[in-house]
Parts: sequence; structure tokens; C-alpha cells
Amino acid sequence: MKHIKPLNFIVILLLLISAACTKYETGPKGDPGTPGKAGNLILFEFTKTLDSLDWSKSEISWIAEIFADQITSNVVLKGEVKVYVNEENKWWVLPFGKNYIFTQSSITEGKIRLINEHIHGGVPARPAKKTYRVVILSPAN
Repeated sequence: MKHIKPLNFIVILLLLISAACTKYETGPKGDPGTPGKAGNLILFEFTKTLDSLDWSKSEISWIAEIFADQITSNVVLKGEVKVYVNEENKWWVLPFGKNYIFTQSSITEGKIRLINEHIHGGVPARPAKKTYRVVILSPAN
């Protein structure tokens, strides 16, 4: 096998680079396309502040409910509901955990159920006043 001399290698490399750097000019602008169809989701969004007394104690957790008529059976089956909590002036999506305390949500038609529990068992302290943001994505058809 023959070895390529360093100078020959550099010349070959420069030829390859110059061949790869071909400049293309932009052609004329084409006709605009047809507008797309309307989206297939309807967005509902609201905030809800829950006070400490809005939470009910169960055997192992605290439970609170947020009612939302926009959560229809169609949303439960085909849509999406996102719940966020405002913690230290930042929005965090649920499930959210801090210092072994975990808050998660579940949805049924017409309501969101929030569950606040200690990840190692036992009932945590009653949740403090917090604001929750609810985003509901409902299929349009």
C-alpha cells in the first residue's frame, strides 16, 4: 500500500473542500399556498386559587377538587388537561414534588381531583394556599 505524502494530502483535501462549497443562488419567490384548515382543538384556560381549607383529609393524603364544565366526556376520551401549580412565582406542571411532598391530578368529567401526599407514607401537613392553572385541550370534532 502506498502512503500519501502530506503535501499531496493537503492538495486533495483542498480540492474536495472547494468542490463541496458550491454556492447556489436563490430563485424567484413562488406563489403563496392555500390557507390550511381550522385547527382541531379548542383551548380553555383558567386559574383557581385553593385555600388551605379547600383540602379534605383522607387516610393517607389531602384531596381537593377543581370543577370545570369544559371537561366533557370528549375531553376525557380524546383531549388533554394540564394542571400547573404556582410555586415560588414559577409555574410547574403536575405531578409536582417538593421535599417529599407530591401533588398529582386526575380528571373525570366536570372536575379535576388533586391529591397531595408524602412519598414515604403518612399524611403530610395540610397544603397551603396556592394558585393552580388549568389548560384544557378539547377536540373540535
